[in-house]
Formats: sequence, C-alpha cells, structure tokens
Amino acid sequence: MLTPIKKPAFRELLGWDEEYNSGINGVRWVIEQVIAYLKTWRTLHVGYRRPIETFRETISVVVALQF
Repeated sequence: MLTPIKKPAFRELLGWDEEYNSGINGVRWVIEQVIAYLKTWRTLHVGYRRPIETFRETISVVVALQF
C-alpha cells in the first residue's frame, strides 16, 4: 500500500517528497471517484439481472474495480 511521506518535525519536505506525495494523491483521488461512482450507480442497487452462472465473475469484477 502506498502512503504519502510525512513531514518531519525538524524540516520541510524535499522537492521529490512533494512530487511523490502529489503522484500518490492523484491516484488516490481517481480511486475515490470510482468508488463514489459505483456507490451511486443505480444498476448495483437492483437485483442481479444476469444469468446466475456468471454471478461469481460479475461480483469479482465489481470488487476488483472498487478496490
């Protein structure tokens, strides 16, 4: 799991630290937007409409997209 670099108490972040944190924050923002979209997507709020044989694959894809 990638996490941003914390600012040390005795100095400011270096230039590459800030660039690294910006990159991580950009990726995290996209993932949070996808999760918010999935939560508001009305198709997920109704019953399962596909053939029952494909249920496992469909749920796996939804979980993979969410995480």
